[in-house]
Amino acid sequence: MPTVEAIPTTSKSKCLSQDEILIDKGSQRVSIETGESRRNSDQSDLISDHRAHSTNQKKLITQLVNHLNDFSDKRNLNGYDYNQEDQITQYDQENREFTEITSRQQLKNDFPDKSEISKSIKEWLNEKTSHGFLRWVQAKYVAEISYEAEEEQIDFEDGVVRIFDPYYAVDLDDIASIEGKLDKKGYPLNRASVTTHSGDTLIGIWRNGTRCGNGKSLGENMAKYGLELVQGPYGNGILHGFGRGKLNTGHCFEGFFNNGYLEGPVVGVPEPQSFLQAHQEHNLQTKDFEYLSHRISNFKKGLPSGYAWQELLGGGWIHGQVDRKGELTGDNILYLYPDFFTCLVGKFKKGVMLEARLSYIESLGWENEIMFVEAHYPLLTDHVYKYSPSSSHGFTVDTLVPDPYESMRTEVRRSSILGAGEGLFATRDILQGDIVSFYHGLRYPARTPCKNKNYDYQIFLDWVRAPDSDYLDIPQEFTSTHTYRASLGHKINHSFHSNCEFIKFFHPSFGSQVLGVRALKDITTGEEFTVNYKYDVKDSPEWFQQLYLDI
Repeated sequence: MPTVEAIPTTSKSKCLSQDEILIDKGSQRVSIETGESRRNSDQSDLISDHRAHSTNQKKLITQLVNHLNDFSDKRNLNGYDYNQEDQITQYDQENREFTEITSRQQLKNDFPDKSEISKSIKEWLNEKTSHGFLRWVQAKYVAEISYEAEEEQIDFEDGVVRIFDPYYAVDLDDIASIEGKLDKKGYPLNRASVTTHSGDTLIGIWRNGTRCGNGKSLGENMAKYGLELVQGPYGNGILHGFGRGKLNTGHCFEGFFNNGYLEGPVVGVPEPQSFLQAHQEHNLQTKDFEYLSHRISNFKKGLPSGYAWQELLGGGWIHGQVDRKGELTGDNILYLYPDFFTCLVGKFKKGVMLEARLSYIESLGWENEIMFVEAHYPLLTDHVYKYSPSSSHGFTVDTLVPDPYESMRTEVRRSSILGAGEGLFATRDILQGDIVSFYHGLRYPARTPCKNKNYDYQIFLDWVRAPDSDYLDIPQEFTSTHTYRASLGHKINHSFHSNCEFIKFFHPSFGSQVLGVRALKDITTGEEFTVNYKYDVKDSPEWFQQLYLDI
């Protein structure tokens, strides 16, 4: 059995593990066990001792994690191939449950109490997404108008979504048509609409080929670069003052424009109708990372600058310092789970998680009105999480690695509902509105026949559009936690008096091929989670029809 020498403890250990960590007080050795169960009477005391404080906690964490990583391949633990159901013995089943219970306890014990930090993050994000930045705060970033702006003007750049007005003045050669009056030289005069040869439309009050007063710019050329329109007050052709920019994803940004460029702290807000239309018209599987909500950042020259926040559907956030193109790209970007504490930190590209590891939020700070957070280092495990969406052809996620957020809140055991088999239970107190679990599966396009003839685990991704919605399915060979435990939402049983509901969710690994499970009320430790399956009664299983009649 692999062991490491124990280090005298004087501060709480912060090592996380999905394997069992036991402390032998007599020999003063730390034993990391992945298979053999040690059911002695003082087990809880031993784990409690492990929570004692340690002055050398970083060294201990490093040693423990190195040994835990030796057992990170969950596909073959202690000689058992979990893809072959006939090799699972009753002893192994009991041992696995005992190990997972100990691991969950260790996860909860080893995370420090950062509730005040999590509360501050949640409150700040809720405040900004609800009300944005105060106008006087944004006004601090207003610069004097410069009539030399034309000389330093930045043009469109491929792959860069910049919120700015690229037009200062127009030459007659640039004009395709004019709606309105013309002056003696053929330029637009007073209120007029100008269409350029590039396909853009410039609206405003015109004098000598430039705009003044309120106006806006929009059109095909701007849309090619992700910008649907900009509008606001113009002076001598320059957009300067409080205005608005709208992206073709449906996000609107209101703030101050300096010499044509959006600048200062701004919250990008999705306009419900245009946002919905934008995301119903594209394939979410190939353009998942526009499936998001609010964006918060400080703008400079029309681009996010410094720290930025990008909300994802369901309550998660991507956060970090943006690159020169204003994208959340880099080696120190994080995904923040909806508890505003647990996070995955590592390499992201345009918000896509390429390589990240588990950590938690340790501190926060401020830069140019934007809150930023810092994760605990060293990172807690060597397991690499990455964006791994499914398709109808199969899973790409590691099916045997649990989601760390879900693992700290749930466990699978025999259901309290008669004849229901297994169920999912709370391992901690849950508050109303909390996300507790995830339902991931193979994704099928709407009305496409499923390869799996058993439809027990088929579920629509969008209840409103059903039956014209894409749907998820978990093949029969993956319904057991022996072969699939990347998510556990499929273990939740039905109730017409449910305490949870399915919601749309964007997950850093699963993408939009997942539903979140949200608590409808407070749920106590040990209580079973339930949801309303919302079957069409006439096409539902017999057991569902019987329950329906018994209401």
